[in-house]
Amino acid sequence: MTLHVSDYDGIEEKHWLPGLGVIDWLEFLNALREAGYQGAFIYEARFDASNMEEAISTIEENYRMLKDR
Repeated sequence: MTLHVSDYDGIEEKHWLPGLGVIDWLEFLNALREAGYQGAFIYEARFDASNMEEAISTIEENYRMLKDR
């Protein structure tokens, strides 16, 4: 099983990196742990494709933040 997640701003259907929208990711990750979920999850994020180096760097930083929670 894989979980597909994204964050959003509560106004538009834009997909933000976790933590940049309105979702409480600490609460979400704790709920996954409490439910015993140990599978993978992928998140969908929207980026300006004109600056891919910055996008990749931001994704890597965001991943480390989530992993450490």
